[in-house]
Amino acid sequence: KKKPSGNPETGITMSRNITIDMLRQADKSNQDLTIEQILLESCPDKDTFSKERFDYEMEYDRLFTGFGFEKSDKTRLFRSFSGGEQTKISLIKLLLKKPDLLLLDEPTNHLDMKTVEWLEDYLRRFRGAIIMITHDRYFLDSVCNRIVEVDKGQTYSYDTNYSGFLELKAAREESERASERKRQSILRKEI
Repeated sequence: KKKPSGNPETGITMSRNITIDMLRQADKSNQDLTIEQILLESCPDKDTFSKERFDYEMEYDRLFTGFGFEKSDKTRLFRSFSGGEQTKISLIKLLLKKPDLLLLDEPTNHLDMKTVEWLEDYLRRFRGAIIMITHDRYFLDSVCNRIVEVDKGQTYSYDTNYSGFLELKAAREESERASERKRQSILRKEI
């Protein structure tokens, strides 16, 4: 049986400046640009022959085809894609930026199962932190390996997936209730 490991922490500290970026539900900007123009906006090096540019384009191709697009789709205008496809393109653009902290709002919306599985695998290897809003419990179980809970001004850290978090949280809360019952019992005896 697992024992509660949710330890209260004092807050979040950072040793350096971090980059933060988020996926919005609907991105209506850049409607008249091609996908290639949009995705190359974030390229750290504009020199076509640099190694950094080459590496960026390799990652761009991997993400683009991983989300189910054909390489020929790069020349299409953003507005020619459906809402779900535009969300996928926005997610690709976000992942190419490689922020330290990734904010995701319902990232599995409009994704088929194959693409969700591909995204799960990609996010498991993501080297930054992710704050995510989702109703997809299976996605959380697959992607998360640490949950930080904020409850009544306290933060608790759990090194587990979402299902494990629910179990450990329940055990922590039961332990707290037992401690409170014991404290109340001692107080009654002292009166």
